[in-house]
Amino acid sequence: MSRRGYVIFVFLGVIWGSSFLLIKVALGQLTPFSLVFIRVIVAAISMGLFAAMRGGLWRIVRGLSKVEMSAVVGGALCTYALPYFMITYGESRISAALAGMLNSTTPLFTVLLTPLFIRSRSSSSRTYLGIVTGLLGVVVVLEPWRSLGGMTAIGYDLIVLLASALYGIGIILQKRFLLPSGMTLVQIAALQLGISSFLYLIVAISDRSLLSTLRMDKGVMFSIVLGVVNTAVAGLLSLSLTRLVTPALSSSVTYLIAIVAVAAGFIFLAEPISFTFLAGSVVTFLGLYVLNFSTKATTSSNLTDQ
Repeated sequence: MSRRGYVIFVFLGVIWGSSFLLIKVALGQLTPFSLVFIRVIVAAISMGLFAAMRGGLWRIVRGLSKVEMSAVVGGALCTYALPYFMITYGESRISAALAGMLNSTTPLFTVLLTPLFIRSRSSSSRTYLGIVTGLLGVVVVLEPWRSLGGMTAIGYDLIVLLASALYGIGIILQKRFLLPSGMTLVQIAALQLGISSFLYLIVAISDRSLLSTLRMDKGVMFSIVLGVVNTAVAGLLSLSLTRLVTPALSSSVTYLIAIVAVAAGFIFLAEPISFTFLAGSVVTFLGLYVLNFSTKATTSSNLTDQ
């Protein structure tokens, strides 16, 4: 990897990994809906302006088939609209470190769900080993046997985990339907963020009480940062990284994201880190490592924004 590639790799890992810290802090002043509402609107404007500057967006949109347009809408739901809210809602009850760790499982779900959308050759035994190992690590991290908090606490964990699975579906839709259409990653992101912001606007207009307590404070500023830096800018960095390094290496930014999220939660929020959490994280990383280097089919697209 070139020096430029290393710099982008580190910056991307730090930016996406810090998302969970920013979300946690912003939730001190905002509801999950208002936080995500601001983030998606700001990100849609930022990415839309960049895509418009590059040109060709509307020409591509006019040429999309019904299937491709459905994939754009489905990708918007799976990549932005639903997982952003689910992760933020989950973080209202769980730590930023745990949310970041659970979010790192996206590659596992991508491989697991790919056969449902794309015909591919049979997976190797090493791929299955990676999936099983990674999921075993997740189980250890979640500690389903814990009694404190009962199923209520586990429920918020599972919401974040489901968001990671949706990210995986979004990557698959992009690979199966959108990239073959000739759309660039910037155009895809701009369209999907635009659709997501439209959906959030409809919900906000339908129930104005969702934003009735919104005030210009620290939470709003962090939400704007999440939209501009952690979504739009990180998306462009992700595109640059994909062009500079191999798919397997590009997807390994997953590890750095989780490490930054855990470290930020520990340093800035004093979140406790148990031995079980560390052990489960190591097992999950081991599964991801085995998975990354056992298949090329599911790592040709970089991870989505966090």
